[in-house]
Amino acid sequence: TVLFDSKLNLELLTSGAHAHLFSEQERALLARHVPKTERLTAANIDAAVRGREHLVLKPVGECGGIGVLVGETCGPEHWAAALRDALPQAAPFIVQETVRDLWTYSIAGSGATAPFTACLGPLFLGGEYGGTLLRQMPFAGRTPIINHAQGAGVGTVLVGEPSSPPILLWDFQPSS
Repeated sequence: TVLFDSKLNLELLTSGAHAHLFSEQERALLARHVPKTERLTAANIDAAVRGREHLVLKPVGECGGIGVLVGETCGPEHWAAALRDALPQAAPFIVQETVRDLWTYSIAGSGATAPFTACLGPLFLGGEYGGTLLRQMPFAGRTPIINHAQGAGVGTVLVGEPSSPPILLWDFQPSS
């Protein structure tokens, strides 16, 4: 599962070097829904330093928010130092565009006083839609990082036969 969990897969989806593997329609879909992602290298570190306010630094092999640094939340010196420190690590890091096109919604009857924001991860099996992984957390009015370390809950959408309505299985359990 390490192969499928790697954030470097997002680089495969957004890199111009691999664009020929996708149809024009697929490239348009990826450009709209997958943030541009690159492995941090000596060749792109200067651009990453300059792009601080629009980038997130993430270790490839971690999850749940471990080791994530959001450029807009730290000063230029801290960002540049974090990039320099990440470069020689044995495990690679990625830099990824910050997602600003947020989906916020309210849950009717939930008693929640603030809207939520969510991250959707569709799953395809054998070329067919198989469901969606959801991560959600209360929206605080700024660009959120939606992960376990920030208190996000996780849920799944499973879809039945086309004649059946969608089924939502949600287990919102913020981390304590």
